[in-house]
Amino acid sequence: MQIRRNDEVKGISLLTIRALFRKAGLDGILSRSFVGQELKLTKVKTDRLMGALQEMGFLTAAARRHRPNVGEREWQLTEEGIRLRGAVAAKPIRRETADHLLSELVERIATLNRNGHFLATVRRAVVFGSYLGHADRIGDVDVAIEIVRREPNFDQHVEMNMRRVAEKSERGRHFANMVEEAYWWQREAMLFLRNRRRGLSLQDYAAIRKIVDSSPHRVLFEDRDPIEPSEEPNS
Repeated sequence: MQIRRNDEVKGISLLTIRALFRKAGLDGILSRSFVGQELKLTKVKTDRLMGALQEMGFLTAAARRHRPNVGEREWQLTEEGIRLRGAVAAKPIRRETADHLLSELVERIATLNRNGHFLATVRRAVVFGSYLGHADRIGDVDVAIEIVRREPNFDQHVEMNMRRVAEKSERGRHFANMVEEAYWWQREAMLFLRNRRRGLSLQDYAAIRKIVDSSPHRVLFEDRDPIEPSEEPNS
């Protein structure tokens, strides 16, 4: 998806909305408080904006199981919303630059998987989108990343993640809600992999599996001997 810098929804630029979607986490959940704080909007203006985005097909109402706070409205990205999250607005990059970004990404995946500091490991990385064409200049390099937790035991994983959240909070990082805290282990890994590199668009493979699998794609990395985490207990 390509967006223009002057495109707006309810007075908010699509570039700002794209950035908001990227901050939402791998599960694509946005709460009213998160949106209001990020965009400095009142509850009424937040609901109007999210309603417009829902009408445009970018969002849908989130399932109740995602709502940690009583009365907190939440929305979830649709497939169109996920496309907007990965939309291109920057100038095209050269294929040599794209090749370097992918080579660097593979190295960072290997580093992450070896480093016990991270609570996540990468099981699979799949390239899709314009990179698989033949043009010399392309848009963002789209890579779907499948991330799994490093600790097989779910209860131990949760405890380790909350300790990491507490450490980050003490250092000044703000978490908008409990959902953002719960998925920090994934977010931290994706931030490390992206490494602030312009032209590299990383997406959650689980969220866009249908899009990726039904379109041309290439496996960039695959862990052939992954640790299978235990199932999350039913609440």
